[in-house]
Amino acid sequence: LGEYRNYTYSAMLTLSQPIYAGGSLNNSKKMAYRQSLIDMLSEENATDMVCYQADVAYWSLSSAIAYMSAAEEYKSIIKKQLDLTSDRFKDGLIGKTDLLMISTRSQEAELQYISARENYLLSLQQFNILCGKNPDTEMRYSIDKIDYILNDQKIYTIDQVFERRADYRAAAEAVMYQKAAKGVAMSKFNPIISAYVAGGWNTSSPYLGSKVALTPIVGMQLNIPIFNWNKKSNVSRQYDAYISTKEAGKGITEDNIKVEFQSALLKLKESEKQVIAAKKNMEFANENLDLVTFSYNEGRGSMVDVITSQLSWIQARNSLIQVSTANKVA
Repeated sequence: LGEYRNYTYSAMLTLSQPIYAGGSLNNSKKMAYRQSLIDMLSEENATDMVCYQADVAYWSLSSAIAYMSAAEEYKSIIKKQLDLTSDRFKDGLIGKTDLLMISTRSQEAELQYISARENYLLSLQQFNILCGKNPDTEMRYSIDKIDYILNDQKIYTIDQVFERRADYRAAAEAVMYQKAAKGVAMSKFNPIISAYVAGGWNTSSPYLGSKVALTPIVGMQLNIPIFNWNKKSNVSRQYDAYISTKEAGKGITEDNIKVEFQSALLKLKESEKQVIAAKKNMEFANENLDLVTFSYNEGRGSMVDVITSQLSWIQARNSLIQVSTANKVA
């Protein structure tokens, strides 16, 4: 019969595999996939914003160079007139009023040049930082001039714009992610089927030292939630609200993109017309400055006319730079 032993033991090993988990596994997989897409689109959107800021910084630098060049040329024009007026005053050909007027204008031109140079240096520092260089690096870039029209612009349709905008695609993926999250939350209210294989050793009681055999078990388990006390409907309404919020966010993003696109398209077309008009105005300002300055130097004009034509010239030049910058940004 064997020898009596004052102890017993048992061991059990179970291997279980869910066959149907109420849809939670499939929806969890969808959630992970959608989240990975959202993360990649977030990175793409950040890259797009950096590229956009780099473009704006590039044209801002080009604009600052143009403003500084205009201020320098304006200062040179007035300097020539100041030298001529000073000589004529020394010769007693004109009164001191004309000399004071042009001298005042010369100081204003100097202040305008200093301000334009300051803006240029700030733009250069910002551009150097975006290029990963020391902010105080000297100008070593080949920058396009600001006052020309970019031809052959490819204009996309609004549907193509949506496909290219990472923020819109991320908003669409957020809706799909929330729908998958609802599937995970609702899965616990569905039946769950699992298959399992178990095996173990279990001594008899009393244990007389007999050989213990392995006892295998193969089975399936079905878990059916019966009572949820309206929890299922409450959870469903909760996640439906989450989905509606994400869909509303997608709609807002879509509307914002439409506004941005149509605004940029309108600004692009109108700014092209403004650049053409500003260039024509610049031609008139150049011609008017030459004629008025010549007339004054010949003794047939007044210093007020000269200063007025100089102001018209710098205003026309700055207007051309302004509308050209707006055209590039658009």
